[in-house]
Amino acid sequence: MKGRTLAEGTPWKGILSFTFPILMGLLLQQLYNTVDTIVVGNFAGEAPLAAVGACGVLTMAFLALANGFSAGACVLIAQLFGSGKEKEMRRQASSSLLLMLGMGAVALAGKYAKILCQ
Repeated sequence: MKGRTLAEGTPWKGILSFTFPILMGLLLQQLYNTVDTIVVGNFAGEAPLAAVGACGVLTMAFLALANGFSAGACVLIAQLFGSGKEKEMRRQASSSLLLMLGMGAVALAGKYAKILCQ
């Protein structure tokens, strides 16, 4: 582990360095949705554009669920980090990653199963 934590130094610098990657991810997601809407609207027509709009809500719901699980995992990992339990912290982090990968795999399998059944 690094020697510097968010509790040391200037608070706004630590908060900014922590939130910048999250903000960039959200901006890229919004950019993806905007470009998707523009491309589908210009080249595919009204019905596919309506489908993109309907699926956008489901996509954001899945992202909100993933963010919720990530926030919960961060609380557990931060508690273990604060108490100096590095081995348990690493185990919790790897378990959280495996859970999120599993959730992604289930969502991906559900999407492709629906496409293949049509």
